[in-house]
Order: sequence, then structure tokens, then C-alpha cells
Amino acid sequence: MVIHGITITPEQIAAGLERMKQGEFTTRDIEKTLINLGVPEKVEVEGKILPKECANRVADRLLQRERKAGNLVFKNKVWRWKA
Repeated sequence: MVIHGITITPEQIAAGLERMKQGEFTTRDIEKTLINLGVPEKVEVEGKILPKECANRVADRLLQRERKAGNLVFKNKVWRWKA
């Protein structure tokens, strides 16, 4: 996966998915996991005035993918992995 020119490794993606499977979580929880593994929170993009979100974008893509696959439910403002 490449976000704003930054390559996200399979290990970083796997860690984000593993965090989802640990229990209730928010998008920010996934972001923090990714940031701790070296995914930048924001990146400067050539031609853009403001930095662009990177870790948030990765977390959102993972959430979208797993939700569409039927692995997640959203209830009481938190996500949960379906058992």
C-alpha cells in the first residue's frame, strides 16, 4: 500500500489488523499503532500547502476493507471485530 508516496509495509498493515482483533477500538487507536511502527502521522506533499494525513489514511483504508469484508461492526461509537 502506498499513501502520498509513503510505502506501508506488510508488517505495519498486519499490526493494524492485529490491533483490530484485540477488542473495541477507534480509528485513532489504529493510527497510534501505525505511528508506533513508523508510519508518519502527516507528510508534506509537493504542491500542497498543508501536510496530508498519512497514518489516518492507512487506518481508514484498513477499516473500509475489513468492513466491506464483513469483519467489523460499529456500535456505541467504537468498532469491534466480529468473532
